[in-house]
Amino acid sequence: MATSPEVVREELAAVTAAASADLAAQAAAASSAQALDSLLETLPLIVPPYYDAAGLLAVAWYDEIREESAPLTAYVPDVIGDPSTDWIEREIAKLQRSVEADIEEQMQRLVDETMRLAEKEVARGFRESIVGNTRQDEDAIGWSRVARPSACKFCLMLAAKGAVFSKETAIFAAHTDCHCAARPEFRGGTHGPEASVVQYVASSRRAKTEAAQAARNERLRAYLNQHYPDAPG
Repeated sequence: MATSPEVVREELAAVTAAASADLAAQAAAASSAQALDSLLETLPLIVPPYYDAAGLLAVAWYDEIREESAPLTAYVPDVIGDPSTDWIEREIAKLQRSVEADIEEQMQRLVDETMRLAEKEVARGFRESIVGNTRQDEDAIGWSRVARPSACKFCLMLAAKGAVFSKETAIFAAHTDCHCAARPEFRGGTHGPEASVVQYVASSRRAKTEAAQAARNERLRAYLNQHYPDAPG
């Protein structure tokens, strides 16, 4: 029997936490004034191995679930995607500019945010490997989202009813501190219904204009507040 989604999600959380711990140790070894610079310099060295570890966790689980579905074709999954820390540096640079007046007092905040973003990038190794392999595998029909019980409104909505997202159209939308995982779904396996229109819209890329994006965000927020009033976020 394949490992349960809950266990795999916890294993992914352990990988991201290990990456964060390594980064925290790097920051702690430097003076407070140099902690952020030290962290940013080592991101390209620390993040990639953990990205690959998360990807290998995904590949192993993908194989387990695929085997249970009695596939008609042979397929060997692999880690997909390349880790990138450039976007993290850009986000921190923007945040830095906003707190430049009291940078010393805000140093720990900047360090903490850097580690949170690094965890998101490490988790992408798992999610991209699941989603990417379903796009290449003839027996895959797509993927579903695995959210923790205490997840935010957004994640609970995307994971509702075990919705299956098409391997051709959907992306895995994830916010910082997102603890969701992706589960591959196959023709011969047991899976939920196809994702609804609102789930597809929420998991799609940003709208073409800021105005269109703002309107979409407003509609989505109203939907989340109506259907998930007790969830955080």
